[in-house]
Amino acid sequence: MFKEILFWCEFPKKTNWDLINKEIDFKTEIYIASNSKEEFLKYKNKIKNKNIKIGVWPVLPKSKGYWFSGFVDKESIDRLDQFKDFNIKIDLEPPIINGKGSFFTIFKYLSKYLFRKGINNKYLADKINSLSNKKIILGPISPKFYMKKYIEKIKWMDNYYQNYLFYTPMVIGLIRPIFRMWYWSWLRLKKLDNFCIAVGPVGKGIFGEEPEYKKLKQLERDIYFVEKMGATNLAIFELSGLFNKKDYKDWLNLIKRYKK
Repeated sequence: MFKEILFWCEFPKKTNWDLINKEIDFKTEIYIASNSKEEFLKYKNKIKNKNIKIGVWPVLPKSKGYWFSGFVDKESIDRLDQFKDFNIKIDLEPPIINGKGSFFTIFKYLSKYLFRKGINNKYLADKINSLSNKKIILGPISPKFYMKKYIEKIKWMDNYYQNYLFYTPMVIGLIRPIFRMWYWSWLRLKKLDNFCIAVGPVGKGIFGEEPEYKKLKQLERDIYFVEKMGATNLAIFELSGLFNKKDYKDWLNLIKRYKK
């Protein structure tokens, strides 16, 4: 059972907000990808369900990198200021590249930045620390040797969550058992109270061709695995993909079973 269950909504335009208002009957939080405060408030105002808390997931135009890192310019980093009054999810990832969301594309994409360091790492860290009056969810957090390439050390506080990704469909089938063993051994050594483990994808992400769960039992297996690891908080990616499924109620009921 999880203390908190959250949803990442990357495509608010494709999301059936009327259905969400009707169907969600448990306490949860939804973080909505938005380019601006105005866009965020537009979708925030569509939520009429008292069970749902809303946070913002700031994103940049693709031409500017989409995600936040020390590789984007200071002007782009300053766009975080407009969200200082909201709960916020900040994706710390290298700038987006064109291509399919396949395992090999993503591996190539990450490798491109493995031996480089963002010139605005400290500026980004200082900006994030200045927003710490609200709960901040940072993700995905990679091993330290990789993270230091695109952000300086952050002053972790009680209202910060670290968000780790556990996206098994995006791992080649033969490697998946090794990935699970590594994940287990790595995270079991950590204190998980301020961690949020995200499972998915339930639907396509920004690349448009990411591998995703085909069957409900795949999601069930991953949620069960994450729970047994000792994580207290769970995130589901991606909200519009879940509610656009014909059998969305079955998927939602499975998720709901794991809420304390």
